[in-house]
Amino acid sequence: MAQAETTYNSGVFILNEDWYGHNNSTINHLSHTGQFTYRILQAANQDTHFSLGCTSQFGAIYGDRFYIISKQEQDPGEGSNSQWRGGRVVVADAKTLKVIYSIPTILEIDGKSAADGRAFVGVDETKGYIGTSNGIFILDLASGKIGKRIAGTENPLVKGGENNSDGTSYAGLPAGSTVKDSNGADVEVAGVIWKTTDALTLKTTTEAVEVGGVKFATLEEAFAAAKNGDTITLLSDVEMTETIKVTDGKKITLALNGFNVTITATGKFIRVCNAELTSLQ
Repeated sequence: MAQAETTYNSGVFILNEDWYGHNNSTINHLSHTGQFTYRILQAANQDTHFSLGCTSQFGAIYGDRFYIISKQEQDPGEGSNSQWRGGRVVVADAKTLKVIYSIPTILEIDGKSAADGRAFVGVDETKGYIGTSNGIFILDLASGKIGKRIAGTENPLVKGGENNSDGTSYAGLPAGSTVKDSNGADVEVAGVIWKTTDALTLKTTTEAVEVGGVKFATLEEAFAAAKNGDTITLLSDVEMTETIKVTDGKKITLALNGFNVTITATGKFIRVCNAELTSLQ
């Protein structure tokens, strides 16, 4: 026997986070006469077994569709053998609550979800925005495909697992530090809060020396890049592990800037040959 279809033309929808660890989120309906009907989306989708995701955050009717956004795809209490199929983005007919499409994952990094759902806003007939814990994404309303993330909206602390603590904050690094990826390339930074990106393993270096507005991690690199008449300025205490040569008639000024140079390797020194080196405190 075909499932009877209920149409909701008036009244109020109530979106429930529900009981985490027990079941997916639900929608109830309150009619204009004060009659409650419970779990109406599950009731409308018993044949397809669509349900909301876990910890639903936001619901909005846009056009003739109901957009429901959840933090997670499936509540752990449902279990892997649950008949219900949740999603972080569930789009249903606004009158019948029949699910049109469901999106389990908004963004994935290394096999883990890296964006839990938070909100939705319609833009035009073809496009909407999905707000998440890791940026704002474009949704193709017709196809149900998640498009690109809007540049500058990403959360620098999220690397996967839906938890900000899975990311890394480099707020404790001193001014002049930078973050490099495993290939040695600079990772995006802002002020002294050093941000992770969607890159892989990160390591840190401290840019301790500056020459002409360009920063270097070591004193050796700075001297190698310095041109005649340049001033090398320390940004922090540095250690010298290799002999540094100043040659070719260069006139270089080393501004200690209140910091110290420590020679950590035996027999290493600064050698000045046919050149001039001036040291300033």
